[in-house]
Amino acid sequence: DLEELKGRWEEVADLVARRSPRLGAFLREGRPRRLEDGVLELAFGSTFHRDAVNRQRRVVEEVLKEVFGTKLRVRVLKEEVEGEQYEDERMLKKVLELFDGEVVQG
Repeated sequence: DLEELKGRWEEVADLVARRSPRLGAFLREGRPRRLEDGVLELAFGSTFHRDAVNRQRRVVEEVLKEVFGTKLRVRVLKEEVEGEQYEDERMLKKVLELFDGEVVQG
């Protein structure tokens, strides 16, 4: 049930964070949008968060099975958010500053 899942989302994120604090933090940026035929769709406003969770979705699926007692597949989606390009550029700028990096065009 999607409403139950939404109500326990913080619990899921906390359990994921015990295995991977970074993944737990990224998961908190997502929103459960749909649950159908054993597939949970998570929407993320940021491509960065979406991609990070997608790479480690098996961990999320394991925790979901522990919490709800049934196997769920996770599908991550990009949620269109106004101003997202600006936010992505701002995040990239912060990362470049933090690591004293530069963008290299190929």
